[in-house]
Amino acid sequence: MLVTSYIDKVKETCSSDKMGIKTTVHEIVAAKHSMTLPEPETHADFLKYVAHVSFDGDTAHTFLRLTEEGRKVTNTTPWQHPYPDAPERFENWRQVLATESFYLGRHYFEADIGGEGTHVGLTYKSIDRKGAESNGCITGNNFSWCVQWNGRTFSAWHSDVETPLAVEKFTRIGVYVDYARGLLAFYGVDGAMTLIHQYKADFLEPIYPAFWLSKKENVVALVAPGEPLRLKSPSPPTSPTNGAIVSKMAARQ
Repeated sequence: MLVTSYIDKVKETCSSDKMGIKTTVHEIVAAKHSMTLPEPETHADFLKYVAHVSFDGDTAHTFLRLTEEGRKVTNTTPWQHPYPDAPERFENWRQVLATESFYLGRHYFEADIGGEGTHVGLTYKSIDRKGAESNGCITGNNFSWCVQWNGRTFSAWHSDVETPLAVEKFTRIGVYVDYARGLLAFYGVDGAMTLIHQYKADFLEPIYPAFWLSKKENVVALVAPGEPLRLKSPSPPTSPTNGAIVSKMAARQ
């Protein structure tokens, strides 16, 4: 009787949505199914995997200004914004993460970039937020993958190693993730899809879109695919706005 009662209880628990078992099984099956699909090639192919992405204001460095409902970020050095203290906030590197993460399956988003020194990539949530060491930057550890526009060409960065790339300038970057295959690829989007660089990795955690705006007036705008290219963002104001103050000791990063 006790054994029968126990078995019935296990069946009831496993069938409950509260355990998340149905969802987990569905995601695993979907991930396995995606491995049998061909890789996308055209812009229309990539649009099948579009993910909504927005900046997480709690992670933004105080020299970064978020606008357009968390869809645009600008480096406003030397204007420093009075954001509340938060354990998630970057203190040294002028970086911001997305609110959303990617796990299993395929994902794709696009961003318009402006200014040399702008980096677009992905990282783990466990990236250091407070230290000044290089492993707190998306270029300087083995669990971040990114590309940089340096004003002349692109470079790929991983584990503090830069790989120069012979790629023309693009202002719109498409980022594609196939989590199950460990594939992360960056594309220049201009009608056609031009591969800038791709990484192969064994992802151990969900990965978050991450952005390092290393210089004044760097801009990143998260856009809906197909949206017209944006104009270059104007220079930061010559006087503080929205409570921003001038920092006398601007961080070097």
